[in-house]
Amino acid sequence: MRIAGIFIALLLFSSVHAEFLASYDSASGKIWVLCENQSSVFVSGQDGLSREIALDANSQADFTPAHGGKYAVQCGKAALAVTVPSEPPAMQLAKGREDIGWIAIAALAVLFSFLVALVALRVLLSQSWFCKSVEGNRARITLRAGSAMKNVLITDPVAIGHSGGQMEFSIRHLDAGREWQAEYEVETPENILPASLQAECKGGRVSMLSQLIADFPAGKPEKPQGAQQQPHVKKKVPKNGG
Repeated sequence: MRIAGIFIALLLFSSVHAEFLASYDSASGKIWVLCENQSSVFVSGQDGLSREIALDANSQADFTPAHGGKYAVQCGKAALAVTVPSEPPAMQLAKGREDIGWIAIAALAVLFSFLVALVALRVLLSQSWFCKSVEGNRARITLRAGSAMKNVLITDPVAIGHSGGQMEFSIRHLDAGREWQAEYEVETPENILPASLQAECKGGRVSMLSQLIADFPAGKPEKPQGAQQQPHVKKKVPKNGG
């Protein structure tokens, strides 16, 4: 009887002093439980719902709370209260990372758009444009330098007072992207010809022939020489009964 009493006392002592811990882990966003001498624990939240969670071989268990607030963890006859933030730090960290990801994507999109615009502008400015246009008796020469030009010489045929001849324009220096124009009157716009250009560039000496855009009233076609006008013949109409 004495041995049985000692055994019962040891059981009571171990059950009273069984270790029971419950806490919230902010890194993982889970509630961790240690409950010795039990096979499961009961957890209830502020909504009044309770559920049973099985313990592992080490008398431990963990679970992720559905929302913030106070949770009661019961181990045998003992109970502990655990407070969970309204938005767990793990969720806040995940949300923060997601926001940073969207910000990075938006920044990359803006950078890509800027680079595309920069490349398009560079391509536009890198292309030289040389054009001669005629409207009525007014001629215009336009030169846009894609790259820097030096000692530019423009030769233009069919100019005022020089029908069948030419006139020249000299430009000492024209920076990349800059534009030069000249306007004058022409005597015979119907005989207009493209202008030519010679200049020194970074890659060496270049020669260009201008585009030609002509818009002037078309004259009436002249009668070919030697053509004879056909005589107009009147036809006689017979009278009735005659």
